[in-house]
Amino acid sequence: MKYSSLVVRGSMRTRSRIICLSSLLVFILLVGTLYLSSLNKSTTWITRQSNSLQSTRIGEWMPTALPHHSKQGSNTGLEQLPGTTFDLKSGRHVLVYIHIQKTGGSHFIKSIVTAKTTGGEPLCYKPTQDIKKRLKKKRDISFCPISTPTQSEPPHDHVPEMWIVSEKTYGWVCGLHAFYTEMKTCVGRYLKHVYGPRERQFYYTTIIRHPVVRYVSEFLHVQRGATWMYTHICGRNVKLGEKIKQPCYDGYYEGAMWKNVTLEKFMACSDNWASNRQTLMLADLEDVDCLSNKRMSKKETEKRLLESAKKNLESFEFFGISEYMVESGKLFSDHFSVKLSDPPQQKKVLHLHTGPLLYKIWKDTGLYNEIQRINRLDMQLYHFALDLFEQRLKKMNITINRTKLDMDIYSLQDIISRAY
Repeated sequence: MKYSSLVVRGSMRTRSRIICLSSLLVFILLVGTLYLSSLNKSTTWITRQSNSLQSTRIGEWMPTALPHHSKQGSNTGLEQLPGTTFDLKSGRHVLVYIHIQKTGGSHFIKSIVTAKTTGGEPLCYKPTQDIKKRLKKKRDISFCPISTPTQSEPPHDHVPEMWIVSEKTYGWVCGLHAFYTEMKTCVGRYLKHVYGPRERQFYYTTIIRHPVVRYVSEFLHVQRGATWMYTHICGRNVKLGEKIKQPCYDGYYEGAMWKNVTLEKFMACSDNWASNRQTLMLADLEDVDCLSNKRMSKKETEKRLLESAKKNLESFEFFGISEYMVESGKLFSDHFSVKLSDPPQQKKVLHLHTGPLLYKIWKDTGLYNEIQRINRLDMQLYHFALDLFEQRLKKMNITINRTKLDMDIYSLQDIISRAY
């Protein structure tokens, strides 16, 4: 009897333990299920937030339709919204200046920061030396503050948020002579980081130059000892000549230069970023995997680059042409309804030391043709830009008082004769 009672008690204890363990197991499974469900929702939320952040980086409020100069819609994400126009005083519109080397871009941007409203109100101002010193700004800069309901007057003790992004306002915030591919992600991220998240629309602008003239000008610049090794093109972690193309310099080392290089050696380097630079800087290089896709043929790569550069240029709010700098200034003034106190002048575009070499190249047909071949994408882009530029001039009723926009512009003789 005693033994039987013990067995019953032991059986009941065992059963209780089993029930407790089963309940604990069910509880653990339930908690685990709820946790995984919560984690999945959290991951989804994080993914959405990440996508939202990425959208902000490439311009969360970037417009998506082309209002003029386009026969078809564009999916580049560059254009303003249908029916909208760039408004300097909106507080939301930001003009992003893509400065292609040796195009006369510095000369033009100096004119832009002298802009005034039609009523004569300055749109930019020069900070005092004391402010520049405090902000550690050594360059000649101008502040072109936006106007918002909460900010009618720009602060004078720090850099205000501005309606134009350029080296003459913020400095090289996206790297030295950053490509469009870099600018489209960097500018929005920079402004959001410094001034906080809010609605912004980005509009792009640049200056185009005759490819042969620009190429020769860059050659002379490099020959004197200048390089742009630290330009970023597809993200700040990828530098020019790093992982994508091998540099042309003799020896890849910190601070490398190509000083005293000959024109022949400059032209012979197949990885020279000076070749077709305008196409490379205006195209979306992500379309060709930032030039790292070894499976894509050279022909297909060049085709995509040119198509992308044309599409982007067509969607730009404004662009000018170095050979028509005066007309470019008028077009800028009329398009944005501003006055330029110091409009760009044609005579300042072609530097005197560039002329003699250009004349030599023009006289040497073989050399001239070879430089055109090396820059074949830029030549096609330039022809396209001239046609589009002429359309925009006509739309604004701006006449060209010099050579008509036709094949004459492609002649170096025409450029040289008009530059002196």
